[in-house]
Amino acid sequence: MYDHNAIEQKILSFWEKEEIYQKVKDNNRKNEIFYFCDGPPYATGQIHPGTGWNKTIKDSVCRYQRGIGKNVRAQIGYDTHGLPIEVKVEKELGIKNKNEIEKLGIEKFIKECKKFATKYIGIMNGQFKSLGVWMDYDNPYITYNDDFINASWHTLKMAWEKKLMHEGEYVLPYCYRCETTMANYELEYGEESDPSIFIKFKVKERENEYLIVWTTTPWTLIANMGVMVHPIFSYVKVKVGEEIWVLAKERMEYMLNILGESGVVVEEVSGKKLEGTAYEHPFQDKIKKEFNRKVVLSDEYVTLEEGTGLVHTAPGHGPEDFIIGKRFGIEPFSPVDERGNFTEEAGIFKGKNVRESSKDVINVLKEKKVLIYQDRIKHRYPHCWRCKTPLIFLATKQWFINISNIKSKMMDEIEKIDWHPSFIKNRFADFVSGAPDWCISRQRYWGIPLPIWKCKECESITVIGDRNEIGKVKELHRPYVDEIKIDCSCGKKMERIPDVLDVWFDSGNAVWASLDEKESKMKELEQTHVIIEGQDQIRGWFYSLLGSGIIRYDKSPYKKLLMHGFFVDEKGEKMSKSLGNFVPLEEILTKYGADGFRLWGLSSTVWE
Repeated sequence: MYDHNAIEQKILSFWEKEEIYQKVKDNNRKNEIFYFCDGPPYATGQIHPGTGWNKTIKDSVCRYQRGIGKNVRAQIGYDTHGLPIEVKVEKELGIKNKNEIEKLGIEKFIKECKKFATKYIGIMNGQFKSLGVWMDYDNPYITYNDDFINASWHTLKMAWEKKLMHEGEYVLPYCYRCETTMANYELEYGEESDPSIFIKFKVKERENEYLIVWTTTPWTLIANMGVMVHPIFSYVKVKVGEEIWVLAKERMEYMLNILGESGVVVEEVSGKKLEGTAYEHPFQDKIKKEFNRKVVLSDEYVTLEEGTGLVHTAPGHGPEDFIIGKRFGIEPFSPVDERGNFTEEAGIFKGKNVRESSKDVINVLKEKKVLIYQDRIKHRYPHCWRCKTPLIFLATKQWFINISNIKSKMMDEIEKIDWHPSFIKNRFADFVSGAPDWCISRQRYWGIPLPIWKCKECESITVIGDRNEIGKVKELHRPYVDEIKIDCSCGKKMERIPDVLDVWFDSGNAVWASLDEKESKMKELEQTHVIIEGQDQIRGWFYSLLGSGIIRYDKSPYKKLLMHGFFVDEKGEKMSKSLGNFVPLEEILTKYGADGFRLWGLSSTVWE
């Protein structure tokens, strides 16, 4: 009887003892190079079947290229920085927030993160070997290695010199549990139930006249700085009881119906006529921020699909609000600290968590008799991709790659790439065409330190592109690089800004940061011949690689792309380590064997 376990172990032992993989490589060493770059999985735990399927697809492509005589460079890689590892280590150490990391000590936390990643690199290597995958296990590229970090620093230096990197204030998604910003492509959407309220803003110097505004984020009313209307929409002033309500003409019937009220239109005006209308904050006596709040115009962010046609605006808590605020000189007021709690400027709400404060805000609105309707709404809402906390939007100072400056080049390069399946090209192009500037800074610990030194005295900036520029340092991680000071031309010392890089920037440098010194000078290794990853990487690795490649070589770092589908559970949901909805790979291999698993996976259409 065929015993797959015994036979597969015998073959694996034979390969290892006789160094078969090395002999195949040696046989092709003088032939044409085929450069395969392995998209690095996170070293956060044992692999699940989807990761195994991914590697067997890659292995099949590389085996074919070896079979036709190519000198295949197939170095296995591991992603080891960022929140995926930090969150796991925090759980192991019983840590709940950043303060506790500081108390433990950054150095100790970094060591624990490195130890955790190293442990799982060893485990995952063994699992990939058991699948019969032939890659360079003795020489993996690991994103926490100094050589990899140094190569990534060089990319950033090039971005700085090409004026493709800047510091700026923007409203960004923010996780108050992890206490850091997120990039737009990191957002994980899930359903949330939030309040849906209609409220009255009293028009200044008008008897009983009110702007009728709708919002699903009552807590942001604390930071209200304006109301947006559409310049060419028709607005009506409706007499409801003893009051005059201002709202869009097309939303009047809806509003009166849900309230069971009747009204008489006393005037009709264009949105442009409402510009500059001053109003009172509904609970100014409860907060400390005083401001001359007015109606402003926006033809891009005011719609008639829902609400009242008047949009509450908090430039410190909404990307669209921020843009309008800039346009009309309204400051992005954001009275929220790094833990998602209101600050002193929020008055009676000081110290309260922002999302939990919505109910308190609603109570104040009731007390002020300005809440005219209350309901709840279920909608798609962004969550932290690692800890699943609902995100908020905050105005913060961050560092960005200027995607807007290289977007046309990215779109040109998309046309040159060989896409499999072909339909993925348009999906990716659509994503890139709408992508904002790339926020690369994170307020965390375990990651590539941003190589930016700044003088507090004269605010001069130096971006380091090579470790030799800062002298001897234990390793290129926090807290060691934080201790390095650089002489400033003003006579003072420059200090490194404390942020680390977005972990997607790490893998975005994999094509060149994985090369050794000799290989990095080889023109044929500036581009990988093919990359192979799942469809979730449209917003991830495919994007970060392309953006980084344009900075580095002014071209796409990959010539061909093969996208595969998802390995799903019995409900059709993507199997995921973070969700825990996967069958352990060992279970499958024990029952069916690696050959059975490989054959079954490779019998499907790859992108389904």
